[in-house]
Amino acid sequence: MFIYVFIFLLLSFITIFFPKYKEQRLFLFIICFFLVMFAGTRFEVGCDFWGYLQRFNNVDENADPMLAFTMSEPSFQFITRFVKSAGWSYMWLNFICTVLIFYFVYRFAKRHPEPVTFMLLLFPIFILQLSMSGLRQAVAASCLLIALIWFMKMKRIHVLLWILIGSTFHESVLIFIPLALICGKDVSIKKIIFALALLGPVASILLADRMSVYNDRYIAQIYGSSESSGAVLRLGILVISAIVFEIYKDRFKKYFPVEYPMFRLFSLISFALIPVALISTVAVHRLGFYVIPIQMFMLSTLPFVMTEARQKLYFKIIPIIILGSYLVVWFSFSSHATACYVPYDSYLFK
Repeated sequence: MFIYVFIFLLLSFITIFFPKYKEQRLFLFIICFFLVMFAGTRFEVGCDFWGYLQRFNNVDENADPMLAFTMSEPSFQFITRFVKSAGWSYMWLNFICTVLIFYFVYRFAKRHPEPVTFMLLLFPIFILQLSMSGLRQAVAASCLLIALIWFMKMKRIHVLLWILIGSTFHESVLIFIPLALICGKDVSIKKIIFALALLGPVASILLADRMSVYNDRYIAQIYGSSESSGAVLRLGILVISAIVFEIYKDRFKKYFPVEYPMFRLFSLISFALIPVALISTVAVHRLGFYVIPIQMFMLSTLPFVMTEARQKLYFKIIPIIILGSYLVVWFSFSSHATACYVPYDSYLFK
């Protein structure tokens, strides 16, 4: 637990005492490089480590990597087969995917006036719980961040392209296909409904096989009852973030006009996850990982929409305290946290 808390405290120190963009931009590169090594070389760390390792071991070392493009989620399958056919260890599969994750996160974070602050708030949930466990979805979620860069530039084709690229790692990201139509200066409920009505069926067709699996696993629960208590806490963070945005949305629109449509959209998505939680907390657990980065981006820009110095400091420290408390509580009370992440170990130490 202490190594994760130490990293969080170190990032907190940097973001508080080195607030200038040029300083944080330099630290951002160093931090992303460190996290690639930290997450990319992890050994027996992360709840999905053994599952991915077993899948890797089951791949024929003589398998043709190009055949991956005849399979579902072909990009992940290609990397797996390429690493296996090259005679490399499982670590390299994890490492290559981690490089992709943090390269895309780096590109998204550069748009933030204090990118280290964004990385700090991203650490407990997106980096630790997703990138160091759910490898395929983490790459897909980071591809979504690139799609959102183009969303802010109102480039529909690019948005669609990056969502499709993300789906070659984890098909669940296809639910965001309607983003390609929502692109624009104004994001209204009517516009969202229109996009869902038009492109929602397309996403459903592309997700047909995966939706069947999700229905059996999360709704019908034919494999046994499954709940995620941590998802409720994460949903609480998302909803609180959305409420904060709604309170100050006029200020966000004034000071962050380019990011505002994205903030507005994901605020609405956060509220929409509440009824989903009544059906399946595990579904919220999965979907929430796509929403968390944008809400953390929004929260970490909050000090810039405030006018008084005292307000700026207050709204910078409060999110840090909330996410830091979440990290400590999660490690203190979650059996998954202690079983999957403690102690931290790395292939570099072997």
